[in-house]
Amino acid sequence: MAFSVNDAGPLYSPIENFKFARMDDLSLELTTTSHMSSSRDMVRFPEPKAGTVTTLDTRVNFSSSFSQSPAIAHGVHTLGIHEHANTPTRNRIREERCSVQKIECLPTSVDKIVKVAEWIDNFDLSFFHWPDTVEVDCSQKTKFYGNNKKLLFDALEGSKASRSGLELKVGGRELYIVPGTEKSFGGPNGQATILYEGYPDSDFRDKVRNCISLAIGVPIVSLGCVLLGEESEHLGFQLFSPYTIDQSIYKIYAFPPAPIASGNSKIVENEIISRIVNSYFDNYEKFNLRHVCWLYWHAACSASHAQAVQLGAAIESLITTYRSVNPMAYPTGIVEKPLAKKICKALRDALVEIDMDAEQKAQIEKKISNINQASLRVINERFFEHLGLALGDKETAAWQRRNDSAHGNPSEKGDTVNLIRDISLLENLFHRVLLKVTNASSVYIDRYTEEHPIRILTESVDASIRQKF
Repeated sequence: MAFSVNDAGPLYSPIENFKFARMDDLSLELTTTSHMSSSRDMVRFPEPKAGTVTTLDTRVNFSSSFSQSPAIAHGVHTLGIHEHANTPTRNRIREERCSVQKIECLPTSVDKIVKVAEWIDNFDLSFFHWPDTVEVDCSQKTKFYGNNKKLLFDALEGSKASRSGLELKVGGRELYIVPGTEKSFGGPNGQATILYEGYPDSDFRDKVRNCISLAIGVPIVSLGCVLLGEESEHLGFQLFSPYTIDQSIYKIYAFPPAPIASGNSKIVENEIISRIVNSYFDNYEKFNLRHVCWLYWHAACSASHAQAVQLGAAIESLITTYRSVNPMAYPTGIVEKPLAKKICKALRDALVEIDMDAEQKAQIEKKISNINQASLRVINERFFEHLGLALGDKETAAWQRRNDSAHGNPSEKGDTVNLIRDISLLENLFHRVLLKVTNASSVYIDRYTEEHPIRILTESVDASIRQKF
């Protein structure tokens, strides 16, 4: 596939040769070579001053015989420049190495797109068995058999038959997940392909990935996608440098908030996982789950001394959003409004009679206006009571101790074990709130108790064990 540079953007040009590569950390890099007489467009792309912060919106445009539409490399940033001699010609050349956030070549019309194959990473390859059948034949095409349907798309790897795939219908759109076999960075997870029927846009795909991530308990990232026509011909593509939180996501094992299989089986059931994923999907905007995912996965990847704070932030995000959606669900005041008004009036009348600095009086006036606001602790207790989520002594203590981390209070020497156990309790609490407000499941997997029993959503960890995970 022949590409040529139309607009070098911030890079030295004219560019004589270039190549794209996906590096070991899965980021995209562009390397260009140009003659020593080449130059940069300093008018359009001036050197930023030290200490400035700017959005990386630079791009390099390409044309090709592949598409009438241009190929564009977005977020191009120079990492280094190396000058050396070209051995055959003995001319000195300039080699410029750049990071790239995204490369895309999209068709002018989406009418001919009938499928989208998205390459993902950090999908579970170790713990669960995926229920639908996938076969790879010698022609390097993957055949997916699910509910008597047969689909073709490019295989991830060589010829190998396996029983590992998942068919889902999310948001009214059919999709098929086919895991690979190679694990990423020696961790428990690896690459897979999601095949979508029709043309879901990137926002829809992001939403689906986030919902599946929450359901199986690992953050899935996109490496890109290819747009396919009726005969599986390539109509366009996108490639991304994934955000992996410094590769911390690859250390996370699949640990779903609620069972996605029956009993102690590790074979995922379509009906169960479909219900959970669609519950998240249907409530995605209502509870701003995009933001919640950001908070939760950063918490999961953070250092243990900071995890409690970040998990608390994810829980409070759900609480705040629930309150905005259901403003009359439970009271947030200390007393009823009529009595609160009388108290405020009496305090203001008394304040008028006091001779004091005007600025100080104004500050106290503001305090009086909010005097009926219950403490955050009381409001949160009312929230859990409203949802019917019982908090035992352990959960209550962990919920309160997260403040120690938030305010930098030192922990007792040798208290690391209790800190880690508190994190498990807060993870339980986040999962229970998420599952309850989205109505995704009536049970949860207890991360705190030994052997991780399955509990009814309303039960705390103090309840008797019902079923082991």
